[in-house]
Amino acid sequence: MSGNVFFSEESPLHVAVRYKQLKAAESLLSLGANIGSRDGQGKTPLLRALKVGHLAMVKILIRHWSDIRARNVNMEGCLHVLCSSADSSVDAKPYMKYISSHHIKWERDQFNATALHRSADKGNFTTFTYLVRTGWDCYAKDIRGWTPIDVGLKWPRLRAFIYASDTLPDYSYGMDDYVNTLLDKMWDTMNLKHFLRAVKHRGLEQLLNFEVASSELPCMLRVLLDA
Repeated sequence: MSGNVFFSEESPLHVAVRYKQLKAAESLLSLGANIGSRDGQGKTPLLRALKVGHLAMVKILIRHWSDIRARNVNMEGCLHVLCSSADSSVDAKPYMKYISSHHIKWERDQFNATALHRSADKGNFTTFTYLVRTGWDCYAKDIRGWTPIDVGLKWPRLRAFIYASDTLPDYSYGMDDYVNTLLDKMWDTMNLKHFLRAVKHRGLEQLLNFEVASSELPCMLRVLLDA
């Protein structure tokens, strides 16, 4: 490596992690490097390792008693960072299992979002489905009043999982801070394709108490006929 390899307030251990240099990291730790040091963004070496997606480095840092509950300046914990950075083409399950085995709590960041919100926002099928199937709260609301399900519906693969899954709570009755259900949001945006799918999946009885303006009745009639 040539030139200045340090970013703002980085320690040598941060640099070793960023460049995925396992031997260098182990040498620094054996010499007493501060495993809890913070860079300019409040990231510990462990948070940096999760950001770059290096499980071997993560294991080394945890083995040397890195604080797995550390957060950065945005109040993001280990799972937030992993779910924000994990590429959908990469199998993140080993990371998820390893971190979850150390009893990470359902933390919130500065926007009151959970790691499940982050997975949904990134459209990451692997991390989203893993967290859902291990009992994460699908109705948790972020600062906007959005649930992970609200966020995830913009991605076709997550949308298909949400509509088809029997493990999810009934998403149609979750409300945001403006007392809008997901069906309300679909209707208000004239997202008739997804509205119709939701109705078909959960049953036409959902429409019995659904209020629409008189000008929208022809459109609703068409939806009912299509159903």
